[in-house]
Amino acid sequence: MEIHKIQMKLNGQMTQLPDSQKIFGCLMYLFSDQYGHEKGQMFVKAVKQKQITLMISDMLPENYIPTPKNYLISRYQGDGKKEYYKQIKKLDFVSKCQWNLLSDISSIDSNVFNFDYISKVSSQQIRLGIKEDVYQLAGIGNDLYSVPKNEYVLIPHSSKSKEHKVITDYEFFVGIPCYENIYADLVDKFLSCLYSLVEKKEIVVLGKRASQGFNLFTFKSAITEKVNNHNSNHYLNLGMMIPEHIDYNNSVLQLYTSDRRPFEMVGSWDTHIIEKDNHFLSFISSGSIIACTNKYKLNDLTQSIEAKFDKNSIVFGNSFLYPLQSRGALVYE
Repeated sequence: MEIHKIQMKLNGQMTQLPDSQKIFGCLMYLFSDQYGHEKGQMFVKAVKQKQITLMISDMLPENYIPTPKNYLISRYQGDGKKEYYKQIKKLDFVSKCQWNLLSDISSIDSNVFNFDYISKVSSQQIRLGIKEDVYQLAGIGNDLYSVPKNEYVLIPHSSKSKEHKVITDYEFFVGIPCYENIYADLVDKFLSCLYSLVEKKEIVVLGKRASQGFNLFTFKSAITEKVNNHNSNHYLNLGMMIPEHIDYNNSVLQLYTSDRRPFEMVGSWDTHIIEKDNHFLSFISSGSIIACTNKYKLNDLTQSIEAKFDKNSIVFGNSFLYPLQSRGALVYE
């Protein structure tokens, strides 16, 4: 399988770190824009039916991976578990080499957390909507409102300064095999589209409030590497995953529930022909440890499902799975 590491630059600020579904939707929009709506539908259908294997990760800070917090907390058997829990909860992202160190922790030590890590800082930004100028109607008043803002900051353990570096360099992973069948042309077009975005330094919107300067990312560079069959039975999940055939007994999962709707659906869910019980969907979120048995291949572990609001759309659940060595060190870096 070929692994494509796509490096991005955040322009300005963001309201939320883009997940794998949002990135997939953006890439499919750009793919359809370049090759036509029919080709886009063909590609989406092939992904849903697993005729094309495609894995995409969430947007991640460059050279960092999500901390598998539940796994690290569940396996700790030493004293001072409360203090250990408090330390782990701070670590939203760690470097790959630090994950290899953390995976071997068996007891609290003063040097265990002596490394840099990335943590999320949430806040609200006050905005003023000047309605009088927009509608040119004197006396109607202006709107004062707040916008959620999320920053990811590098916390240097050795630094005495209280100022922490705000992360602006990000990346996401795309995994897709080489094909020599009827889908080879579609895959070639998808990769051509992806790398043309990098070549043109394309700026894309990956979230709400783009008109206010939020959630704008620039394609910066790309690195491609081929990965041989590693035969791993454990993976670190890096995206929004919809599971199909995984070993639940030996997995350590973190769940995320949200409502899923297309951009054109506005107003209340009650105004649309959708069952109320289907408003929300739960996913296995990034940082989960996924176990599988030898009878299933990598493509069998995840799935994408039909969207309730559009039979031609899918809810993308084929997240990028990073292979581990027996729930320990990363297989490749």
